[in-house]
Amino acid sequence: MSNKNFGNGNTLGDRNTLGDRNKFGDRNTLGDWNTLGYGNTLGDWNTLGDWNTLGDRNTLGDWNTLGYGNTLGNGNTLGYGNTLGNGLKFGKRFSIEGVRVLALMNMSNVDGSGRKITIIVHTEGIKIRAGCFSGTLDEFCAKALEEGKKRYTKVVRAASEALQEDVIENGITGGWDEQF
Repeated sequence: MSNKNFGNGNTLGDRNTLGDRNKFGDRNTLGDWNTLGYGNTLGDWNTLGDWNTLGDRNTLGDWNTLGYGNTLGNGNTLGYGNTLGNGLKFGKRFSIEGVRVLALMNMSNVDGSGRKITIIVHTEGIKIRAGCFSGTLDEFCAKALEEGKKRYTKVVRAASEALQEDVIENGITGGWDEQF
């Protein structure tokens, strides 16, 4: 029993595999070789590139974009307007930018520019992604200070250290301590 429910104007590329009870809103686009498990829900205007894998019971709101080769485990939710690059894995043992993630947080418009900053607390420390910059918290703060961005430095450092402290206090391991 397939029980797939498709809205209007959806486009599916070649060799996609869709499990049972998936529901698509309107105007979603899937590239080639995507695999969706059981009971996933896609809102409207989502775009999945090639070779993405969604486990079971994931929900994507509207206007999300997944590049290629991303993997979402079971039971994840993406709200509105998210963009995932290429090769991300969500769930236990989530890794991004070559680090083992314990917690991740995004901020935007800290300096009034509207730019998004991603703070990654990982098993070895804190990593910051801001535009084309990717490096440690200390490297980020040093660069921001060189550019005279004191508020940027203070706010990002405070938020990053607070997130790291929360991870430690709550014993968050991201599944990296589990044997598979």
